[in-house]
Amino acid sequence: MNSSIRMMLSPLVKTSQQQATRLTASSLLVLRPCQCTASRGVGYLHRGSRVRGLVRDESDYLVSPKGIPYGVSEESLSPLKRLLGDQYALPDEVSLQVLTHKSFAHGKKPFNEKLAVLGSHFLKYKSSIYTINTDGLNHIGTQGAKQIISERVLAKFVENAGVGESIYWKKRDPLQTDAKKSGQHAVYARTSEAIVGAILLNHGKDTASRFVYDVLLNGEDGLVKAASEIRSSQPQPQTTA
Repeated sequence: MNSSIRMMLSPLVKTSQQQATRLTASSLLVLRPCQCTASRGVGYLHRGSRVRGLVRDESDYLVSPKGIPYGVSEESLSPLKRLLGDQYALPDEVSLQVLTHKSFAHGKKPFNEKLAVLGSHFLKYKSSIYTINTDGLNHIGTQGAKQIISERVLAKFVENAGVGESIYWKKRDPLQTDAKKSGQHAVYARTSEAIVGAILLNHGKDTASRFVYDVLLNGEDGLVKAASEIRSSQPQPQTTA
């Protein structure tokens, strides 16, 4: 190699060798044993009106629209337990999930969406069989058959059973008082379906079928009665002579 070129490259070679040496040394430093200590700080959880920059205490805002604190407690679960009784009883954690809508706490708590999907399909199947046995095959798909498992009727079942008081959800508009526009009907209906789904998963299809027929459809506050009440409360079309 030309001596002039060798002289030009010599500083570059030395620099590369020095960098490689430093890299190797720093890598070895990482492997050396060290003693680490951890310290624990004290955090402040703010309660009361919201203050920007302060972390709020969960117990201050994780409450149902009726003011019931979120969590497993007699106050939150007793309405659902009364509805289910011993025959259809669910574990407390499952019951709390049944009562929690995905709108609550931005979906950070276990919510009932998948239970409701499962319960919805099972309920449609069982209600179709009920319609066939009660009114005949020709009534499948009629307005009356659809109304039994409509959103409004499913919501009324939850209302009549007293379960609505302990459902955890968030209104679309905090100032909205109309049950349909605020999303209450949709949330209550999903809770009815989630109850069916939870019973199906925890007790099997035979027990879930009994619940649908004996409690949900034909019970004292069942869907058949609720549908009848809603129909009777609606204004009837006037007939002209």
